[in-house]
Formats: sequence, C-alpha cells, structure tokens
Amino acid sequence: MQNSKKRTRNTLNLLFVVPILLASGCGSVATPSLDDYVSELEYHEGFTVLDLGDIHESVIANLDVDFEYLTNVIYSRAIVANDMAHKEDYAPDLIIMNGDTFMDANKLVVKRFFEFIDSLDIPFAYNYGNHDYEGQYSHGYIDRIVQGCKNSVLCNPEDDVYGNSNYVVNIGHDGDIIWQIYLMDSNSYYKLRYDVVHDDQIEWYRKQVEYANGITSSEQAKDFDMIPSLMFMHIPLREYQYAWTEIAGDTLYGAKDGSVWYMMDSGVGSGYKDSDLFSVIQDYRSTQAVISNHDHTHNCDFLYSGDGDFPVHLIYANKSSINIYYDPDTMGGMFFTLNEDKTFTTERIRVDYNGNASVITDEMLASGEIIW
Repeated sequence: MQNSKKRTRNTLNLLFVVPILLASGCGSVATPSLDDYVSELEYHEGFTVLDLGDIHESVIANLDVDFEYLTNVIYSRAIVANDMAHKEDYAPDLIIMNGDTFMDANKLVVKRFFEFIDSLDIPFAYNYGNHDYEGQYSHGYIDRIVQGCKNSVLCNPEDDVYGNSNYVVNIGHDGDIIWQIYLMDSNSYYKLRYDVVHDDQIEWYRKQVEYANGITSSEQAKDFDMIPSLMFMHIPLREYQYAWTEIAGDTLYGAKDGSVWYMMDSGVGSGYKDSDLFSVIQDYRSTQAVISNHDHTHNCDFLYSGDGDFPVHLIYANKSSINIYYDPDTMGGMFFTLNEDKTFTTERIRVDYNGNASVITDEMLASGEIIW
C-alpha cells in the first residue's frame, strides 16, 4: 500500500558535522518544493560513490562479523593498495545502501546498524528495497532512525509521491552542480510480483531534471549541456532483461560493444510491467547509468539504447554480504568515480570474510572466471 502520508522530517544540518557537505536541503513542508528533496555535497575531482546492496541484516545475522566485513568493503581500495595505514585516503565520499539492507530484522538490529554506519563519518544515502519493511517494527521506523544520523543525506518530505526514498544528492562546487545522484524507490510488491516505479515518481524525476538544468522540456535537453547523473534503484527495470536478451542472447557471461555481463542467476527480477522511466531517462539525456542490486549474483554493465538514441548503462552492482544467497566470487562493493568531464568510471572489488580484497576486471566477468 502506498505510504502517501509521510512523517514530517526535521531538517538535517550536516554542514557543521560533515566538512564536505554544502547544505542539507532536506526541508519538510506540507507541499514540498523540489528543493525539499535535495541534499548537497561538495565536489572534488575523483569524487567516489560506493554501492552496498542486499546486506540483509536480520535477527539471525552476526552483526559484529558483518560490520567488520562492511568496514573492509568500504576501505577495500586501501586493502587492494596494501595501504591500510592511510585508509581514509581511499574512503568513498558517499555510501549508497541500495536496498534490502534489512530482512526479518527488529528495532535493535536497525538501530545497531545505523550506529555503525554513522560512526564512520562518511555521508550515506539510504534507499529502500523490497524487503526492508519486512521486520519487527512500524512502517516508518527506519526513516526515524536514519533521521537521527548526523551523516545521512536521506530526504523524505511529507508528500503524495509514491514511495519513501525518492530524492536527489547534488554534488557541486562554488554554486555549480557538477553531478547529481538520483535515488528512486523501486517499491516492493504488486500482488505476487515485484512492483515498478510509478508514474508520479517518473513525473517527479522529470521535474527534478528540468529544475536542476533550467529547462522546461525534453526537447530543450537535446541541445543543452545537461548535468550528468547516476540513478540508484533496488529492483531493476525490465530493460535489463531486454538488454540481456538483445545484447547477450541470454548467455551467462561475455562482452560486446561496450557491454559486459556475468549473469550467474536465472532471469532478471524486474517489476511486473514496463514503465516509462527508461524512455524519460533517454529523453532528458542526463542519467548516464541506472544501478540496481536485488538479483544477488548478477554483475553486468549493459550499454543499452532500446528504441532510442541515448545509450544508458544498466548496471548490476555487487552483493555486499553472505546473508541469504550469494556468489562468493563476486560479493563486495562497486565504486563509481565521478569525473569533472562528465564521465564516470567503475571499479568492482571482491571482498571475502577473511579480509582479502581484489579487483574484479571486466575481462574476468566476460570470461566467467573470477580469478583468486
């Protein structure tokens, strides 16, 4: 059921807590403005975002072991460089928990998890997955705990837009937006199938892109130097399946024309129907990649255009724990480096529970052999 009446949020004043934060922007009003969905972080060359997905903390998970593991994932680039003495230099600038952080958890598990993640003093964005509400707590409990974290950039103003984690992180410098990160709530279930991003969410995304870029239509976007963005959502779009079929012929691994895939699970767990989100992304030419988790053993980057002429990276990022099912060869984290020239680069790092870490190259994915 849609949570159309959301709990009023307190403004997060992160400016005096996190030095790189420009402003919170997480206001809450009865009829929110587009600004009320926006947090701001300071950009620097090499700004890095880490995706953590499908952690699945629960009442039976070993939290202490998982927290040690997640710490190793967060600092995995330092492990790879054999430079843990300077691990802070390798830390991401933003951590995104891209859904299913919890499943069958209780209040204590949620509270302990966010105490851990907040103690790292790294800004973090929380995104809902299909399992996060399946715990021993009320519907708004996670939101209330996240609101109390000094390093959270979650914005969830009281509104009538479907879902609870539709918001934007503007990454900029001297008043200019250099990059944007869009968080989209891909929702949970429709009857016995996965839900999709709803039409009002797509309209919200369209308005946010227009507002940030100072345009009023997708026609203007064709000739406009659009602010680049990435979009994170837990459940993948149906275009992931179309890309896998059309580019890869449903094969398990390979590479072709800028795409690479390692699909070690059957099928794509997308929503129950097509949505217009992919076509709107193509129309506005801002979002260069959509990053999902959800299907724990898929790792891919499909450069897909569909029927349009604006190719979009459809990416499955790594699963970030051993909870529920997982592929030991690929679990870890995926880093996204945002460049000032409006390009981005990625790095997948496999981390095991013994603290070992190694880069997973595209060649490894394409060959189907993750070499250790």
